[in-house]
Amino acid sequence: MIPIKLQLRNFISYGPKLQTIDFEPYNLICLVGKNGHGKSALLDALTWAIWGQARKTSSSSKADEGLLRLGETNMMVCLDFITNKITYRIRREFSLIGKKPHSILEFGILDQSIPNQPAQLRSITDKTIRATQEKIDTIIGLNYESFINSAFLRQGQSNEFSKKTPKERKDILGSILGLDKFERLKKISLDKNKEAISKKEYCYRIKEQLIKSLEQKSNIIFQLNQVIESLDLITEKDRSLKISLETIKKELAEIAAKKSIIAQLNFEIAQLNLNLKDLLDQIIDNFKQRQEIFRKKKELSHIKDIDQKYTFLMQKRKEIQLLSNEKFSLRELLLSKKEAERNILEKITEMASQELEKNKLLEQEYLTNLKNLNHRIQEHSNTLTKFHQEFNQLKNNRDLLLEKQDSTAICIVTAETQLTKRKNYYHKYSAHIQVIENELNNLLNKQNLIKKDNNPSCPLCKQIISEHHKLELIKDSQKNVIQLNHKLTKLKTYTQNLKTLINEQETVITISKRRIEEQKILSIKIDEYTKQLIKIEQEINDQKAKIVSSQNEYHKLNEALIYVQSNNVDLTKELQNYIANHKELNTINQEILKIQSTLKDIEIKLQEEPLINNQILEIEALKQQYLELVNALTLQEQRKIRIKQLCAQAHKFKDIKKEKAQEQAKLTLETHQEFKFTNEENIINQQLQKILAEKEMYMLKKGSLEQQLSVIKQKEVELAEQKKLILEFELSSEDYKAISQALGKDGIQALLIEDAIPEIEHEANALLTRLTDNQSHLSIESVRDLKTGGTKETLDIKISDPIGVRPYELFSGGEAFRIDFALRIAISKLLARRAGTSLETLIIDEGFGSQDEEGLSSIMEVIYKIQNDFEKVIIVSHLTSMKEQFPINFLVHKGPQGSQIKVIDQG
Repeated sequence: MIPIKLQLRNFISYGPKLQTIDFEPYNLICLVGKNGHGKSALLDALTWAIWGQARKTSSSSKADEGLLRLGETNMMVCLDFITNKITYRIRREFSLIGKKPHSILEFGILDQSIPNQPAQLRSITDKTIRATQEKIDTIIGLNYESFINSAFLRQGQSNEFSKKTPKERKDILGSILGLDKFERLKKISLDKNKEAISKKEYCYRIKEQLIKSLEQKSNIIFQLNQVIESLDLITEKDRSLKISLETIKKELAEIAAKKSIIAQLNFEIAQLNLNLKDLLDQIIDNFKQRQEIFRKKKELSHIKDIDQKYTFLMQKRKEIQLLSNEKFSLRELLLSKKEAERNILEKITEMASQELEKNKLLEQEYLTNLKNLNHRIQEHSNTLTKFHQEFNQLKNNRDLLLEKQDSTAICIVTAETQLTKRKNYYHKYSAHIQVIENELNNLLNKQNLIKKDNNPSCPLCKQIISEHHKLELIKDSQKNVIQLNHKLTKLKTYTQNLKTLINEQETVITISKRRIEEQKILSIKIDEYTKQLIKIEQEINDQKAKIVSSQNEYHKLNEALIYVQSNNVDLTKELQNYIANHKELNTINQEILKIQSTLKDIEIKLQEEPLINNQILEIEALKQQYLELVNALTLQEQRKIRIKQLCAQAHKFKDIKKEKAQEQAKLTLETHQEFKFTNEENIINQQLQKILAEKEMYMLKKGSLEQQLSVIKQKEVELAEQKKLILEFELSSEDYKAISQALGKDGIQALLIEDAIPEIEHEANALLTRLTDNQSHLSIESVRDLKTGGTKETLDIKISDPIGVRPYELFSGGEAFRIDFALRIAISKLLARRAGTSLETLIIDEGFGSQDEEGLSSIMEVIYKIQNDFEKVIIVSHLTSMKEQFPINFLVHKGPQGSQIKVIDQG
């Protein structure tokens, strides 16, 4: 993992402005700057970007919130790095915005395949942060714990690897060597072993169940034989009953055939009855027709008189047709006259029509404008009403505010001055009370001393006094005490009253201040309402002016409309007078009236036409009936012969019906035994149903037993298969057990660690020789002898120097740092070469302060020597002697906007 570019924002000491640090051009870098300016924070940003971990307080489970810049709610770190010649980008963000703190992780590959084009980011972020982090760890090849124990010497933690227990060292070394895959394979082998054991136990249970099931085989065979014997007996009984049933069915079939013949005879008798009824109906119909013809012959005896009436009516209809033709001619003449009248009227009205049309258009225009003006006046009136309402509302509001104004507000300045004076007096009196109380206490103390002391000398000045003088002193003292008590009581009363006045006045001033503020707000509101009232009053005046203007315009248009309408009335009257005095038009009107009168008379005569037509139709119908009667009289003899023939045929049908009825009665007697045979058939069918049910029951039982035998045969085969599977699972379990033991910590992992230890010792001792002038030698023991005998797997660090072999813990700080430095460099080089990772970066954060000048010189020589083994070496130091030896310095300076980084090339 080779860092190329780091971007960060709001990370520890780095401010909200995005900082970009370009590592790519440099191999050996020294981060310099004052303590607390953000050098180590830059390294924390590297580890937090990759693993989401960095320095943290002991009480924090995660480092996220501790890394956020104070006062900020969001931080971001973005890192570009190279692994296995592929450039990746990690962007990690942490935010406090929302219901709870949350993180965002994005991971992708930077594609730079297109020349002269910016790199394209191809996202490989997984569904969750955990899955994405696992993908990052897999690509880099190690986790955070392994990194800080190998290639990252943290500040104050250079002994991160050395101070751990042998077991923890061994686990870290295993992680660095990539032995986690063997643990995963071991877990898979153990899971497979458990699975094989579970399957074997399952097969054992199946085997026991199968053996238990096979014990029932002999009982099932015995039951099957019994069922077969019962089926044979039932089958024989069924066969004999079916023979009896066939005999009964033949008898019933013969009876059914006879019943069919009876049904046929019943049908034929019914048909004969129908035929007889039909013949009787025909006879009656023919007789009625003969009677009807005789009746019509009598009714049509006066047919000769009808012919004369028919001739008269036909003549009348011809006259009406002539009148109808005349009516048509008169109507054509009337239409021509009306057309002439219309032409004359058009000529007369053509002259006045243009003027009338013009006036009508002008009238319509005036009406439209009047309507619009009326609508506009209404709108102005509505607006005016609205403004009046708003004006009244604002006026009421202003009046209410004016009522609320308090003109009795006290003068705050005077009140505050008076309050200050009263406070000064209060403090003055309080101090005076304290002085008086002190004097009073002193007097009481003197009085007590004088009273208690039996010596003739004064207890205060030690002068000799008489008893009388002592009494005088006591008396004077008591008098002074009384005066002071009186003065003290008076002052306390006055002070208490003054304090009450001060409190009341403070309350009044506070209320007055609040009222003054309220009055100021009320004054501002009143001014606003006044301005609004002036503005609305102006709007009202504008609306009134608009209404007056619109009303004047409305009156003018109304007067013009009245003039146009009056002009139209005059023109219409003139036209009517001209038409009334026109001679040719009057002549045509008289002719039209005459034609209309003639048409009216013809219409009256034509009203008789329907009555005449109806009478003609009635006469023609009677004549048609007479012709039909003449034809019917010729058929009367034929009807008489037909009636005789129908009567003879009816007698013949009666004879046939009698013969059929006799045959039917004979067959009915022969079918009386049907009931007996039917009962016998039902009894046999019931017995057969019972036998069939028993047979089905035995067949089902037989099928079930046969199925059970088939299942037993399958289970015998399955038993053999289960025995085979048990053997296979036992072999698989033994194989997986052996594999898991070989992959465990005491197996191949121990061999790989044992194989890596000489390489670590060689690299560490090569560096330690330079650092200690060949005075120290390091060895790592992987096996320890036990007092009880045998050995134990361990990973102890032993250091030998001119004094002898000592444990790591007994060395001083400077010596321990050189040992840790050599050991960690050796582990880092091993990690870069053997763990299958592409870690090519070494980071050393401080730790040089424990070295003298010679030690620092040796460490610098080692750093120069190993810099070719790593693509990137980053050193953090505040020592001037160290930073001057590096060609490239990243100067970290902390300002008001956060830490800033400046690259200094020292050549």
